[in-house]
Amino acid sequence: MTITPHHPPQSNASTIPVATSADAIGLRESLDEYPSDWSRHNPFHDGEIQLQKLAGMHRSVMSFAPKFIRPFLPEQHQEFYRAQSFLVAASRDADGNMWSTLLVASEGPNQSRCPGDFANLVDSPDPVTLHIRTQPVQGDALFGQIQVDSDLGLLGIEFSSKRRNRVNGRILYSTPNDGMVLRVDQSFGNCPQYIKPRKEWWWNAEKKGTEGASPTFPSSTKSSHLSELQIKTIQGATTIFLATGYRGQGKDTRFGNDASHRGGPPGFLLVRDKHTIVLPDFAGNNFFNSLGNLVMDSRMGLTIPDFESGGMLQLSGRAQ
Repeated sequence: MTITPHHPPQSNASTIPVATSADAIGLRESLDEYPSDWSRHNPFHDGEIQLQKLAGMHRSVMSFAPKFIRPFLPEQHQEFYRAQSFLVAASRDADGNMWSTLLVASEGPNQSRCPGDFANLVDSPDPVTLHIRTQPVQGDALFGQIQVDSDLGLLGIEFSSKRRNRVNGRILYSTPNDGMVLRVDQSFGNCPQYIKPRKEWWWNAEKKGTEGASPTFPSSTKSSHLSELQIKTIQGATTIFLATGYRGQGKDTRFGNDASHRGGPPGFLLVRDKHTIVLPDFAGNNFFNSLGNLVMDSRMGLTIPDFESGGMLQLSGRAQ
C-alpha cells in the first residue's frame, strides 16, 4: 500500500520525558449488555466485509467478532484507559483530510494511587463514555479540529506490557479547557504483534526534557512534500500510527474512524519519492478495519513519533 501526501507533513517540537513503566492490568469478566439497535450479528461495514470475503476469512471472523467487538467498554478496558499516559487519535480536519495524532498526559503517574495511573488524562465514568482531558496542541494538524459530533478513533497502547485496545465513537462535548467526551460506538482489543517494548512517557510543560527549562508552545513546520530530514525520519521509524475512516449515510455505529499501530525494524517504511511512502502488508486479526476503511475512503493519516525528543511527523494523503 502506498500513501501519497497531499497535505503538509508536520513536525512538532514538543517534549515528552520518559517515565517508569506502568503495571499490567489484569483481565476481568466483560459486561454483556447491548443496546437494542446494536448490530450484534454484523459489526463490520461493507468495505471490511468485502476484504474479509476476498481473503476467505469472513465466516471465520464472524464466528467470534460479534461478541469480541462491543458497544461499550468492559471494566478492564475502563481501567486500561485510565492508566494511559497517551492515546493515539484518528480524526479529520475541516476539509475532511484524515490525520493521526497523540493526546498526551500533562504530567506523570499519580503517586497517591497506583503506579502508572495517569488520572489526569482519561476518565471513564461509565461503560459508554470516555473523558479525555486534553486536546491536540497548538501546531498539531488537528488543533481546534475535533468538535461535537466528530468521529474519533482512539488507540491505547501500553508499550511496557505490549497491550493495546481500540475504541471508536463520536464526540459529545469538546472545549479547549475541559478536553473531549467520547460516546463509545465500538470497543475491542488488539493482539500484541509488532509492538516494541518501551517505557511510558508523557508531556511535561515545566521540564520539557531539561531541568528548569521555561515552558513554550510546541513549534511546527509544514510543507507539501517530504524534506530530506523527514525522509530520514521515515526510513528510521520503528513505530507508526495510522488513521483511517469511513462515514456512510446515517449514524450506523459501524461507521467512524480507526486509529491503529504498525511497527517493524528501521527501513520497514519505504520512501519511493518526496510524495510517496510504501507501507508493507501486515498479518493481523483479519478484521481489515484500516484497509476496509480505505476501500470506501482512500484518505489516511500517518504519525511517526520521536520517542527521544517528543516530536512527531504527521502526514496526510491518499492510499493507493
